[in-house]
Amino acid sequence: VVINNAAVFQFGSVSDVDSEQWASSLRTNVVGFANVAKAALPLMRDDVGAIVNVCSISSHRAQRDFAVYSTTKAAVLQLTRSIALDAGKRRGVRCNALLPGTIVTPATAKHAALHGVTLDQLLRDEAVKQCVPREATIG
Repeated sequence: VVINNAAVFQFGSVSDVDSEQWASSLRTNVVGFANVAKAALPLMRDDVGAIVNVCSISSHRAQRDFAVYSTTKAAVLQLTRSIALDAGKRRGVRCNALLPGTIVTPATAKHAALHGVTLDQLLRDEAVKQCVPREATIG
């Protein structure tokens, strides 16, 4: 089993983010996932191998100032589908995506500050929007 779980987060609208910030996010959040899968697939046994790509609810849900992150996570979701079709048909290797909601990280606090709300208020608002009664934490 391989678990792909990496991301860089760049806040901003399409107008706010420069080309290098886009490229950096795409390299880590999309190309990095593809490279890990490419390296792992030859090492996996047929019919038992599995790749889990950690995407985000942001791959389905647009949010203010999440243009880059949401775009990259949507790309990972589509990459997951492509790997599942290709590796599944050829070798029986599974590829699935996990789409967690809000997870408390340093970026979450920055997100709250950008929108002039407390972290607690942001978490409550996001839980309602995501139909999740609680937030996840790292640590």
